[in-house]
Amino acid sequence: MRHLDPVKLQHGRASLEWQRVTRAILHKLAGDDTRAFLGFPVNISFSNSPKPFAHATSSSEMTISLGLLEIVEDSDELAFIVAHEIGHMALGHTSLKNHGPTALQGTKRND
Repeated sequence: MRHLDPVKLQHGRASLEWQRVTRAILHKLAGDDTRAFLGFPVNISFSNSPKPFAHATSSSEMTISLGLLEIVEDSDELAFIVAHEIGHMALGHTSLKNHGPTALQGTKRND
């Protein structure tokens, strides 16, 4: 488990570090060739939204908000989110109009 540092959010945009971390997680989940392992490529993009969300936007694209990255505490939590969205991709659950609020939207942590 690796602690993730929200300071790596730079000027409302995902830093290269977040991109590196998500690529490393994707590699652990599916290896070097996601197309061969999963049957489709996976591309991860970031939304500048302060609302915490992640969603599969197509059969090969997922979006993670910077608001979600701010509340994710470690790489295990981020890996769960990435794997969950890959599950939506694999099952064809990619129509945004069919997505209700996710389990993490609006969740408050009691620290």
